[in-house]
Amino acid sequence: MAGVLDGLRVLDFGRYIAGPYCATLLAELGADVIRIEKIAGSEDRFLVPVSDGGPGALFLQMGRNKRGMTLNPKTPGGAEIVAKLVATADVVVANLPPQALATMGIDFASLSAIKPDGVTPRRGRRSSRRALPPPRGRPPWRPPWSPSRSYGRAA
Repeated sequence: MAGVLDGLRVLDFGRYIAGPYCATLLAELGADVIRIEKIAGSEDRFLVPVSDGGPGALFLQMGRNKRGMTLNPKTPGGAEIVAKLVATADVVVANLPPQALATMGIDFASLSAIKPDGVTPRRGRRSSRRALPPPRGRPPWRPPWSPSRSYGRAA
């Protein structure tokens, strides 16, 4: 059965949950997803192993419907392979720090130089690792029944 995203190629450089889960959803909708890991295997590959020395449950869950390869994009040969893969990809998923993306050559500037019409999803402002300070004079969180909310007030 053909999926909605048949013909779409996705490169998954994601780690742990957010990136791999995003790519898994795209794969379930029919995209051709290639997960690219470090040579020794990604950090999330061995979390909560399901057998002695085997892959972890998270890796098995997030790796379904994907093809996989190991690669070191920091070497000249690896960078060449990444460039060739990016040229054929429609989407690149990578939830890594900006410095790591630049070092690996998969930051937005590098990707758009190779393929200007590609898509690189980014985290939203709210999911940033830096916590935003609460507004002045307000607690950092207000329950829905807080009097400062406009709904639920008696007229």
